[in-house]
Amino acid sequence: MFDGLMMPNKKWLMHVGDIMYNFLIWLNHHMNTFRDILGLPYWSLSKFLKSKTKSAVNYINSFEEKVAIYCHKNGYDGVICGHIHTAIIKNINGIEYMNDGDWVESCSALVEHHDGTWEILFYEGLKNGFEEQDNDCYTK
Repeated sequence: MFDGLMMPNKKWLMHVGDIMYNFLIWLNHHMNTFRDILGLPYWSLSKFLKSKTKSAVNYINSFEEKVAIYCHKNGYDGVICGHIHTAIIKNINGIEYMNDGDWVESCSALVEHHDGTWEILFYEGLKNGFEEQDNDCYTK
């Protein structure tokens, strides 16, 4: 609904993007295997590329604004989503926007505390009793 690439006439672009994304994940896995041998920490290639690509930044901002406008028009206080894989909690013109990111690139999770506050948790590297999984993220 908020993603122009998901329209029926642009589905081919989604498939090309999916192939490229899977290749980046494969490449990133092998790069991090080598980085691990060198004693270097985990690093996300696709996250780096997204952050350096102006069109990706514009796409993310456009998506967030479209979602916030929709929520405002329909009387919602906020939204929780994960479509664009960018973990963030922020206020957009009075709408509480939360994106949980993903468990592949950013190793992030969105949690609600007992007092009703929200937080994004990031797991980077083997620490605090977490064990490495096949997708380069960590779980307890």
